[in-house]
Amino acid sequence: METAATSLADVPAFVAREVGFELPAGVASLDRGRREFAYAEVFREPLWIRLLGEKLDRDLWSLVRWPFKTIISSRGERELYQIDVDPGEQNDLAAREPTVLVSETEQFRSTLAPPSRREVAPVDAPMRDRLKALGYAD
Repeated sequence: METAATSLADVPAFVAREVGFELPAGVASLDRGRREFAYAEVFREPLWIRLLGEKLDRDLWSLVRWPFKTIISSRGERELYQIDVDPGEQNDLAAREPTVLVSETEQFRSTLAPPSRREVAPVDAPMRDRLKALGYAD
């Protein structure tokens, strides 16, 4: 039985190995420990802001480089967790481990710098008609 923390992105490889199944071509999944980093992003969602308050009025980017997880918010807040000993992310190490936080933040920025929100490009008339025909626009 596997008891160590595993990225959700790597669950398919683990399950396939355990049941003797070969993953289809194109499924991105690695055995635990073989992924250099895992990245996730969560953007503002008006529903959650309305239901749970202004604390959720931010975008988040997260990078896991074992054993650390760094979370950066669009408000400039940064969190750092050592998930091999704190898988529930209850103990933010950002203030106690500033050197690790700076190192992980720099790695994060050099690898997958958080994208800035882009303005939506205008849609020309033929594309608008096509989108309407497909049901994506009014």
